[in-house]
Amino acid sequence: MRLPKEFRLTGTEVRVRRVGRSVLLEPIDEPFDVKAWFGKLDEYLGELFMPDGRQQPLLLPAQKIFDE
Repeated sequence: MRLPKEFRLTGTEVRVRRVGRSVLLEPIDEPFDVKAWFGKLDEYLGELFMPDGRQQPLLLPAQKIFDE
């Protein structure tokens, strides 16, 4: 099956994803560089993920829901 001319993409590969009830085709212009991706993550090794701590609402006390 071929896409109509106005929907054709450049390149030879596409990434296929489901978005709700639709299907999204994205052109893959260049291969994913795993080493570069991890290298970018490594730039943040010395930084705190949540410098102000985790801001979570207080939990309600546990309730007894079953008779023992």
